Amino acid sequence: MSEGLNRNEDCPYIEDGSNSHCLDVYWPRGIPGPLPVAIHFHGGAFIAGDRTKSREYCQLLALRGFAVFNVDFRIVDGRTVTLREIVTDATDAMYWIAAHCTDYGADCRKVFLTGTSSGANLAVWSALIANGTRLPAALELKPPPFRVIGIGCHSGIFQIRDGTLRMWAVRHLIFRPGERQGPVAQALDFWSNHDLNSLPPVFLDTSDDDFMQNMTDRFAELLTVNRVPHRVMTFDTSSHGKLVHAFAATHPELPESVRAMSAMVLYFREALSHPAFSARTSS
Repeated sequence: MSEGLNRNEDCPYIEDGSNSHCLDVYWPRGIPGPLPVAIHFHGGAFIAGDRTKSREYCQLLALRGFAVFNVDFRIVDGRTVTLREIVTDATDAMYWIAAHCTDYGADCRKVFLTGTSSGANLAVWSALIANGTRLPAALELKPPPFRVIGIGCHSGIFQIRDGTLRMWAVRHLIFRPGERQGPVAQALDFWSNHDLNSLPPVFLDTSDDDFMQNMTDRFAELLTVNRVPHRVMTFDTSSHGKLVHAFAATHPELPESVRAMSAMVLYFREALSHPAFSARTSS
């Protein structure tokens, strides 16, 4: 895999010495640029994980013709780091990418976001920061100097405030005391953020053995209500063995994962070329 790739790992997007404020860059050799950009956010329910778990996935995506930025961010502790800080980290990373994308032969007029599990949430929030108005206003963040033209979500958890989120402990950490019903939480809650029609086309995948499959189904319904173009790919695992939560990114070597990535990349290519898609993301 490494023979076809250039790489620059452990790049600080904030110069504070924290590994949580670093990213990796992978871009293909021998493909003329400028390349579209894919920014990836790892999973871990906001309380665990780091970008090293996503390196194989990001390298495979880069071989499909993208400059891929594998972004790390702080994890929540319920005190100094909550979802507010995580989204701020992602926004800071987007600013760094905008400033350095040409160093990697990339074009920040063609930006896609991808995420795994909780990272899928962060991908959607980052798109709302870039394309929308309500979330950047609630978090007092300046949008990056580009718009997002597509999102890929692998087994997103999506719901963060109500009782359907099975990782119940996370809900006590992602907001500071007293914030769970406030304007920031409302803007981060997709079901109470009425700015979703600013989202670009969204690709979603899950499987029958994904214990959070219902999250993808419900989010797809919400996208339909808000008239956001989207495509859902659900794998029937009855004849393929057990495909665990977020398999498409955590086990990218599986045949089903390859199919999911191929479908996502095809959808992204459509977003680049289809007039109806590009019109949604024009400035």
